Amino acid sequence: MMVVAMVVAIVIFTVVYILIASERINRVAAALGGAGLMLALGVVGADDAFFSQDTGIDWNVIFLLFGMMVIVGVLRQTGIFEYVAIWAARPGSSSTSQSGPPSELEAGPSA
Repeated sequence: MMVVAMVVAIVIFTVVYILIASERINRVAAALGGAGLMLALGVVGADDAFFSQDTGIDWNVIFLLFGMMVIVGVLRQTGIFEYVAIWAARPGSSSTSQSGPPSELEAGPSA
């Protein structure tokens, strides 16, 4: 039984690796599909998939990082990082008493 599980795991890994390398489908979809297939076929149990004593993965940290990445992804689309970069790089930005948007953003683009 153990040999069959190892062969199935190697086949799934190889297929997913080829899909990622050939870029036929999105690499995230390939990885999640392979992981789901491993769980569905019983190669890996749910306990081992979500926590392993050997690796000591702290899922609280993993989900914290995931949440932070989602927030940064949304904020990046709003342009807040560019706004802050322009605001911080404006002339005379060394004084902490000045606040407000950069003059470039107030006036709009110059022709």
